[in-house]
This record gives sequence, C-alpha cells and structure tokens, in this order.
Amino acid sequence: MKTSFRTLVAVTCLAVVLAAAAYLGPGWREPARAAVEADTPTLVVSGQGRVTATPDTASLTLGVITQGPTARAAQEENARVMSRVIAALEHEGVPREQMCTSRLSLSPVWHYPREGKPQLEGYRAQNALTLTTAQLDRLGRYVDVAIAAGANSVQGLSFSVKDNQALVLQALELAVKDARAQAEVLAGAAGVTILGIKSIRTSSAEQPVRLLEMTGAMRADTPILPGETEVVVNVTVEFIIK
Repeated sequence: MKTSFRTLVAVTCLAVVLAAAAYLGPGWREPARAAVEADTPTLVVSGQGRVTATPDTASLTLGVITQGPTARAAQEENARVMSRVIAALEHEGVPREQMCTSRLSLSPVWHYPREGKPQLEGYRAQNALTLTTAQLDRLGRYVDVAIAAGANSVQGLSFSVKDNQALVLQALELAVKDARAQAEVLAGAAGVTILGIKSIRTSSAEQPVRLLEMTGAMRADTPILPGETEVVVNVTVEFIIK
C-alpha cells in the first residue's frame, strides 16, 4: 500500500508541472529533476491584470446624528428620526431586506475649558443605515428623500459588480501574460534561457470602489454617477532559467 501511495503522489505532481507548462505555451518544457533543486537559478517577475466594468450594485450608507441633554433623550430622538428615514425609503420602493443597521453608537459630549475640569454637555447618538440596491439611477433620489426625512449624514457610497467572477478570471489571464512577457524580455537581455516555471502565486482580487462622504444639507436632485469600477489581480511567477 505504501508503494502505491508514493507512486500516486509522484504521478500527481508530474501532472501538475506538465499542466502548468502547457498553459504557458508550447515553448515551455518540463524541467529536469535537477532544475527544481533549491539552488536552481530562477527569475521572479510580477504581473498585473486590470479589467474595467460598469457597476451594477451600489451600497449607500445614511446616518442620523442627534444630541440631547441625557443619553435617553439623545437616543430616543435618534430612533424617531431614523424610523422616519426608513419609512421614507420604503415608500420610495426600497425593500426592508435591502437595508441594515451598520453602526449604532451613544457617547458623552464633553467641553474642555482652558481652566477647570471637563464639563459634560450632553450625549450624542449616531445611527447608520446601509442600503444595497441595483437601482443606480435612483440613488440621488434616495439621498434626497432620506435627508428630507431627517438624515443628516451620508457616510459612504460605493459601487461594485455583483457577480465579478468572470472579470477576476479575465484579469488573472492578463496578469499571467504580463508576467510572461516581462520574463521573456528580461531573459533575452540577460542572455539566459527560460526552462519552465517553479511557482505561481496570486494575490486576492481587488475591486476598487468609489467612495462618497458628505454631512449636512445637500441640494435637491443630488446627481450621482457610478462611472466604472476596476478589478485588479496581481501574480508573482518564478521562472526556472539556465
């Protein structure tokens, strides 16, 4: 049984190396066994792939900040205002399941005079509501309605692609091609030959978002443009050379 298990592992490892070499093109060959030793010279290159796309999902965070002489007064007023905000958004067609509380805090407000001890001025309550929607053309309306209902803080707005797996794979392919192209140029300039690959490492795919943060009053018909979002993938490829 032990001999069969070792044979299976060896065959599996060989298949992985051959598959990687086949992916990088017909010019790549399986390296000799000595080429994978620790002292084998290698060339390490980083590649990057970028793919842009039009966002189809937005996350909007609206906040209510209130202050009162007591903790209870501040929190009760905050609850009343936030309830009006939620009701107004529901009236605009935002389902309750697409909204969630993302922040809730209550803290004392202190005044620090130049002389003497700090003085307690009251309490500040903060409540943040995040809604996720595919109705990007109604984001400005949601902001206006929420502010009219009493929201006094827009704490963040981000755009994303809901199903970005295809974008990630496309960016990954571009990143590998980028690394290979760089390696061929470097190898040619250095007068060395690329035998194959020793390892490929990828970073987590990133999806940069556009953020918006505002406080206070905003004018009616708030314009919001999603623009484009970008998926970025980085790879590090270690090539075996001689």
